[in-house]
Amino acid sequence: MDVIAFEPNRENCRVFTINCILNDCEVDLRQTGLGRAAETAVLALSPDNMGNHRIWNSGVENRKTENVRISTFDWEMKRNRGDIGYVWIDVEGYEGYVLEGMRKTLDRKKFPIWMEFCPQMLEESGSMPVLRDMLHCYFRGYIDRHNIKRVCPVDEIDTLAESLKGGNATDLFLIRR
Repeated sequence: MDVIAFEPNRENCRVFTINCILNDCEVDLRQTGLGRAAETAVLALSPDNMGNHRIWNSGVENRKTENVRISTFDWEMKRNRGDIGYVWIDVEGYEGYVLEGMRKTLDRKKFPIWMEFCPQMLEESGSMPVLRDMLHCYFRGYIDRHNIKRVCPVDEIDTLAESLKGGNATDLFLIRR
């Protein structure tokens, strides 16, 4: 199996599976979210964008919800003994918690990580301080997709966050120590 995907929402899993069948893609799809601990969480469902569901927090009042299973990257990779070629993290403000659930894997292996960065959603979920800690512990810098010619030191993450006020986002390519 070359691709492992994690998706906690039932409907998104159904659509993903149909897409894989129609395109003859082999994917190990696991109906779980990733975070810092194994738990059940409340997923707030976006009424108009199935890519904007997120773990419930203060920024998602008045949405329908669904209870979902959360696992850790470390636990899920116990079932995968092969190399990790690439990790994409786009979890609507939960990125810090996903990285925190990767500690054991990050201690053992180096692999590229591409991650969405939306400071407003990170603050709403409480994940921003965790993200800062994880960046300082495991990464020496990042490349912002809007400025691909410069490697930014992790110490500049708050400056980038300030520049993205108002719910704006970017994607970061994280560079390991």
